[in-house]
Amino acid sequence: MKLSSYKALEDYLVNFAQDDLITVVYVSDIAKKTKKDNGVFEHIRYHAAHYNKDHNVKGFLCNNERYFIQCLEGHKQVLLPLINQIFNDTRHTNIQVVLVKPIKHYHFTDWHMPSLFLDKSLIHPKVANADAEVSSHDISFEDFIPFEPHNWPSWMFEHFINTMQKFKNCEQVYPGHLIKYDTVCQDNFFLGVFLAIIVVAALALLMVTKLLY
Repeated sequence: MKLSSYKALEDYLVNFAQDDLITVVYVSDIAKKTKKDNGVFEHIRYHAAHYNKDHNVKGFLCNNERYFIQCLEGHKQVLLPLINQIFNDTRHTNIQVVLVKPIKHYHFTDWHMPSLFLDKSLIHPKVANADAEVSSHDISFEDFIPFEPHNWPSWMFEHFINTMQKFKNCEQVYPGHLIKYDTVCQDNFFLGVFLAIIVVAALALLMVTKLLY
């Protein structure tokens, strides 16, 4: 399945009742201007969390430096207006709805919209979380790296959804330490280190000045 417009999705769902619970998955290309905005991904997740809480929408949002993939679970009458906004969002292009199906219950239990940055240079094959429902040895993203969702066969999206269901919050394990990663966290980390160095240097200079005078 590849639906490349909101109208195509609306036509596909014409026989679904407004209160039917459905899953919709889309993939898209990150726009060039979005790649230059380090805060855009955090902005998207922040606003998604508020909207999802108010409208009982669940799922996940993942990306690398080139692509988005998002899974949305909710009632048809809620998801259609949201997806219409998604199609009109200029922060991404080449939007393709790749999976639509009715569901009997939510597969994701939280509206926080868990997210992962998927890149072979950033993610360890095993992903773990203190709140995970299974151990880190049971969760692997090796099948999805390199992350090129536009080229996935239909069964791969189901496989990806099943993998994302195995944990609640997205914390990625690297050898020797655990960090929570997104495109903003890394920049904020280095900024924090830089500011800490400045503060320490200023305090040291103040102490030396007091000793001299």
